[in-house]
Amino acid sequence: MRSTEEIIAYYQRLSDERLRQIAIHESGDLSERGLEIIQDELERRGLLAETVEAIEVEVNGMDAEEFEEIVRQIIQMPCPECGKEGEGMKAGIVHEIRSFLLISRREARFRFGCADCVSDMKRQVARKNYLYGLWSSRGLLYTLRESIRIRNSEEGKRAETETGLYSLVESNLGFFQLNSENEPKVIDLLSEINRK
Repeated sequence: MRSTEEIIAYYQRLSDERLRQIAIHESGDLSERGLEIIQDELERRGLLAETVEAIEVEVNGMDAEEFEEIVRQIIQMPCPECGKEGEGMKAGIVHEIRSFLLISRREARFRFGCADCVSDMKRQVARKNYLYGLWSSRGLLYTLRESIRIRNSEEGKRAETETGLYSLVESNLGFFQLNSENEPKVIDLLSEINRK
């Protein structure tokens, strides 16, 4: 385990942007002592005032009504891929499958956009899965299962959207506390997630 001095020195070496990112996205995962140290460093740099709300919501959670309001705001935003407005933000799960001889890896990720863009992203991943996922028996099974799952029902798509948007907000509470009204920043976050 690192000493307090080592932790302080580590945070002092970080750029302002990286320190902000930790405060906004990861402060809920820090120990009490780690949180105190990062808050002290933010205050020393004059950055605490702009991040204090994010830290608070990361550590203590968000009111259910406020959480629901953020999800409703995201649904009304334009598609981060094509810019189409008025369709409602959708979420879809894509399973990236890679295999080599006896080893297979399957990773599920959410993608966000209008219905057409989410479908396109799913088809793109499916094509890559056929190319990279068929090199083991397990990879073949995963790839076939995923190609069937892509054609899921409307009810399944609604459930994916709800789960995806709730998961998005839950895993980025600090970000949304600061930026839920800032549509360009939210769209940038969604685009960044889609590119991963």
